[in-house]
Amino acid sequence: MPPWPAVDRPPLPDPESYDRWCLRYPAAFFRQIERYAALGPGSRVLEVYSLTGRHTLPLLQMGCRVEAVEPRAAFARYLRNRLVRYRDCTVHELPPNQLRLPDGSLDLVLSADAAHCLPLLPQLFPLLRDGGTLALLGSHTTVFWGEVRLGACRQAHRHPGFLDWLPAAYGNPALPLFFEWAGRYQLEAPAIDSHRQQRTCSPVEYIHLLRTQPGHLRLPPLTRMKLEANLLRELPAGGPIRLCDTLELCLARKPAAPPADP
Repeated sequence: MPPWPAVDRPPLPDPESYDRWCLRYPAAFFRQIERYAALGPGSRVLEVYSLTGRHTLPLLQMGCRVEAVEPRAAFARYLRNRLVRYRDCTVHELPPNQLRLPDGSLDLVLSADAAHCLPLLPQLFPLLRDGGTLALLGSHTTVFWGEVRLGACRQAHRHPGFLDWLPAAYGNPALPLFFEWAGRYQLEAPAIDSHRQQRTCSPVEYIHLLRTQPGHLRLPPLTRMKLEANLLRELPAGGPIRLCDTLELCLARKPAAPPADP
């Protein structure tokens, strides 16, 4: 097998903050994964970038044997502590390109990070058994500022460019990448589901949400500090900032091997 490509991981906050403020996928998504992949006790699953174990737990509760890959030391420690009572979970504190598993040994590969998981698909594919399942979770949040935007406009007069720091949308959508890679690898029986939800938050809560987003954390530290300070100073206390989340589930199967010649 060729060496796996190196895939840079974006920065994230501490695991406790991330687990508290990141989006939650509906339980119905995991029931769909269970049915589609015919999961049950003893099913072998690889989860690529497990983070705090939010998606690992439903798999373990199905009785699956999970290989959880999380290269960031703080998140891997959090993950081990959270899953300590589950004997059928192995946490691998290493980049996915260093993981070694037998070919054809997995029933499911799952990731909530399509942008960083799909480039590994050439190496993940041999690990899946014929007919095994690839499952991707994705999200996209649109921000409706409403009256809050007016306060931002006042701030923009004093600090040109401030509005550019207020994202109209953020997230890690899976759907566009899924279709691209499904066609490239001739994945079979694709199944798509989505769930939409609306919520409101205060400027303080919105800052916590922003801190779960790699794009925000990649800003220069001084820019990020100014943005957060200006949000708290200029926007009305208590909000509301309205958010619309689109949560995605993408499923497909590895093609079955052609029957052997008689």
